[in-house]
Amino acid sequence: MKICFGFIFSLISCVIYAQEIHLSNASKTNENNDTRLYRISAVDSSATALATIEINGILEDETLAFEKFYKKAKLVGANAYTYTPNLDLDGNPVPSLHKEIKLYYQAHPVISYNQFSVFNSSRAVNIIINGKKVALSPRTYLCQEIKPEEDNYISTKKFLGSRLNLHYKKEQPALYYQVLPAGIRADNSNVSGGLIIKSGDLISLEKSYADFLTLFYREVSPSN
Repeated sequence: MKICFGFIFSLISCVIYAQEIHLSNASKTNENNDTRLYRISAVDSSATALATIEINGILEDETLAFEKFYKKAKLVGANAYTYTPNLDLDGNPVPSLHKEIKLYYQAHPVISYNQFSVFNSSRAVNIIINGKKVALSPRTYLCQEIKPEEDNYISTKKFLGSRLNLHYKKEQPALYYQVLPAGIRADNSNVSGGLIIKSGDLISLEKSYADFLTLFYREVSPSN
């Protein structure tokens, strides 16, 4: 009997927490061939509001969730979106199983230059950034500037692990990387805006995919 109740509870939990992604409040569609889909902090005068995407539940398969999110956003011709989380008394984002993302078409999405971000999806890892040891908990990321005339690099410290040297260049778009746990390798994504595979235990992420992960990952500072 206990086993039966346990099975029923697990089934109900899966139904409640399985992630769902819905397109709603579509007021307009926009015809364009822009493959970009960027998270922006604010809209400008060129932005056209298109629709809302609602995400409910726990993020499990990140690549599959991004694929669904990307396709729904492109149904209305969006190339940008905003998400404003609720904040606690200290100004920190409050985790939520329900997210409402506002979709827009914006003629000139803001692009960051000479920055790099490192995402960690799995178990806690230690990496070296510019000579400093940094601990990354699961589902966290950090962002730093690429400074001119400095030795900017990311290292996983592991035997046969990766070291990426990053060089300051004028108007170099921001770079995004994800730490892979030992023994795991990611698959190529056929979706525009998917993963770009590199050798070693650091992979390069396309900006659209990296921006999507920031909806679910917690940003930390190198001092954390």
